[in-house]
Amino acid sequence: MKLPSFDKKVAISTYVVDGVVYNASPAHGNLLELRKADFGEDSQGVYAEGTYGDEFNLYRGAICRPKRPGAKEVIKLFTEEWVSGDTAVYGGDEGSELIFAQDHPLISRGRIVMNQKRLESCLGRGSRQVGEVIFGSHGVRAIPRKSVRNGSYNPTKIKKSGCTVFLTGREQAPEETAQVLRKIRKPAVLLMPSIGRTIVPGLFEGSYGLAIGGGDRLDVDGDWSDKGGDYCAFGVIQ
Repeated sequence: MKLPSFDKKVAISTYVVDGVVYNASPAHGNLLELRKADFGEDSQGVYAEGTYGDEFNLYRGAICRPKRPGAKEVIKLFTEEWVSGDTAVYGGDEGSELIFAQDHPLISRGRIVMNQKRLESCLGRGSRQVGEVIFGSHGVRAIPRKSVRNGSYNPTKIKKSGCTVFLTGREQAPEETAQVLRKIRKPAVLLMPSIGRTIVPGLFEGSYGLAIGGGDRLDVDGDWSDKGGDYCAFGVIQ
């Protein structure tokens, strides 16, 4: 697969990956704080928290172009902190055949609001399907729970899974993730939310306890509550 471009523009302190412009100064905080964070503004526009797919794209760009200026700094952050984005995943109601992801989800009183009826209404007319992933309106995506397997994935297995498309919203994500895994020589670990639970997905490269696939690996999901935590995120041009 073609390697992504990766450039650092020092004058305005940004990273650029395949045309997507990122602020080189990430923000830290919990879910609500990151949504409200000031990611800055420059001659190119205003920055706001990127989605999970945006954050994955930045990491991929740095991993695949590690000798480009700024790449080492990006990779270092992803190996020291959980990097999240403005994306949430809901495990679905009891009896639901689907689980849902949404970019820029509604937040009310400091909590993510993911109502299944409202999410399903976004999957109606005009929806399209990529493999088993349904792309709806308002940043909503859905995948059948039966298509999700928690655990460890090597490059070959990740290319056959629709989970990375579901999480990132990027149709090319299975091949992109496989490309990253071949570069870092580590497996990926996926862990989707249980029924009725909402999580904020994130990326972390390293050793993380004795959870599923514990050891040296790339977590491409996260298993965080939507109530708090200390995360990190890069802003993108809006």
